[in-house]
Amino acid sequence: MFRNQILALASPADVQISLFPQGVCIGDELVSDFDHHKMEFVTNHEVTTEQLEAIEALDQFLTELSGPHNEVFWCDPEPLRDDPRWDRIRDLAGAVLRCFNWKYSRPEKDGATYIFDDHVEINVEDLENNPANDTGQ
Repeated sequence: MFRNQILALASPADVQISLFPQGVCIGDELVSDFDHHKMEFVTNHEVTTEQLEAIEALDQFLTELSGPHNEVFWCDPEPLRDDPRWDRIRDLAGAVLRCFNWKYSRPEKDGATYIFDDHVEINVEDLENNPANDTGQ
């Protein structure tokens, strides 16, 4: 799961936006998922000093951006596209990928359940309409 969170943070804005249902605070979800899996990963895996420093650099930058004064940054999808701070987040996440020798691939949706006022969405890939699942039949 941690690798998927790093992939999501390193992804272009359009990919990040596509990972979540409309109406979700995408930036907040990306960072919450990273934060949730970070400690478990670092605790349960052998991590080099270089890898830990890359994770900590990303975490530190995200922490600097936290707080209610940045609500639009985290909840509006437009900053994902045009705010240079998101470029910095992507660069730092890319550095984590490189430290682990993880190749970039499109991250998977998180499988979370989102409850809205008028409906519920389970955030999983649409297997019927996913070209990667085309069997040619």
